[in-house]
Amino acid sequence: MKAKGKTIVFTTHYMEEAEQFSDQIAVLHEGAILDIDTSEQLIRKYANKNKQTLNEAFKSLTGSTMRTGVD
Repeated sequence: MKAKGKTIVFTTHYMEEAEQFSDQIAVLHEGAILDIDTSEQLIRKYANKNKQTLNEAFKSLTGSTMRTGVD
């Protein structure tokens, strides 16, 4: 799709999917977009130096943790 100049909006709560399928990731929290960037840049800007993951970047940026399991 990218080669055709098309955009797909993909929503997920799974960071692995976001990293695998996305060129850019928007971090939303409580209805607001907090940042939009590549996974690498989000990790560089927000992740803990000792744990360089997108999950850690999300926790740092939002002040909350990801849900685990299904409610």
